[in-house]
Amino acid sequence: MNTHALRITAYAGLIALGASAPGQTPAPAAPRGRGAAPQDERRRIHSDAAEDALERGFKDPPDSAKPRAWWHWLNGNVTKEGISADLEWMKRVGIAGMQMFDGSLGVPLFVDKRLVWMTPDWKDAFRHAAAEADRLGLEMSMAASGGWSETAGPWVKPEEGMKKVVWSETRVEGPRKFTGVLSHPPAVNGRFQDMPIPPDFEFPTPNDLPGAKPMPPPPPPAPDPTHSADTVVLAYRLPDDEVRIADAGPRVTTSAGDIDLGALVDGSYNRTVALPVGQDGKPAWIQCEFPQPFRAQAFSIAMAAGQGFFGATPPNGQLQASQDGQNWVTLVNLPGPEPLFGGFPIRTYSFPATTAGWYRVVFMAPPPNPLAGLLSLPPFKQFDIAEMELLSGPRVN
Repeated sequence: MNTHALRITAYAGLIALGASAPGQTPAPAAPRGRGAAPQDERRRIHSDAAEDALERGFKDPPDSAKPRAWWHWLNGNVTKEGISADLEWMKRVGIAGMQMFDGSLGVPLFVDKRLVWMTPDWKDAFRHAAAEADRLGLEMSMAASGGWSETAGPWVKPEEGMKKVVWSETRVEGPRKFTGVLSHPPAVNGRFQDMPIPPDFEFPTPNDLPGAKPMPPPPPPAPDPTHSADTVVLAYRLPDDEVRIADAGPRVTTSAGDIDLGALVDGSYNRTVALPVGQDGKPAWIQCEFPQPFRAQAFSIAMAAGQGFFGATPPNGQLQASQDGQNWVTLVNLPGPEPLFGGFPIRTYSFPATTAGWYRVVFMAPPPNPLAGLLSLPPFKQFDIAEMELLSGPRVN
């Protein structure tokens, strides 16, 4: 789903009512009628007028104080008759305006002809909506694209769209002159390096609603345009004590058996390793046993890309070290997932230089997702890990 959502503004009226402060006793009311001082009488008349205006404002608020509403055109289920009926109802119940939002959210098809975003029929319906809003004196605004992405659309050329910095790495032995072709950096439109674009989240579509019609098959997806350009080549000397974990040759085991370390430290975020959740509430873990003590100062972990606009951040857990494989010290506490609609799947943690023969990462299963039932999400069964590496040199996130 592509969209360029404009600013959504919610309006609300707020009327401040005078009240006594805590602990204060209200002043006695000024006498009314005969015998009242002229100044007191003027205050009484002003107070009566203010109370009348306040009461009238509640009974018939001005348009500036009336609410506005989101007005979703869901899955093309739009007709001119329905548009007029919606807007007349808004006017009748005191809604002063709306923001039109074109989306889907798994709504079945009910109309004979589905209006697809920005087709001629859709534009004709939108003109009708604007004319009806004008006739009824309603304020109308709209999101600038169909869906949720806020940034993209076929009118945005790849070279003008959002970009990310990607890189490749070539290690050479020196001192000597290097002549050769550097490996090409990733050229995919994901969030980071070669991490793929996550699949759209398919909202569950109920199939038992009265009047629902079969959905026509979707058109084949258009090619995903991209843009790549070189920026700079950097050459720098590695520290003498910089050692890659792959070169140290640890044995890697997990709570579910042995695992190939190469898949976790190959620099590719396109492939993932599945680690099942622990049984009976126990944590899952990945352990590295080194033939010689390994000195580490940082730890990097990358989860799979997630799905749609749902995040896939590192789970709750700890990075631990041990000198004997039995007694463990926690070096890093992995924070739990960030908010559901966001987060980034890659994190790097620094810690004081530590030398140990065993390291392990412990993963705790996340709590039940409160939206799982509503969105028909499958139960959480495994941690999908793209990269995970102990680093001998310091790093920043």
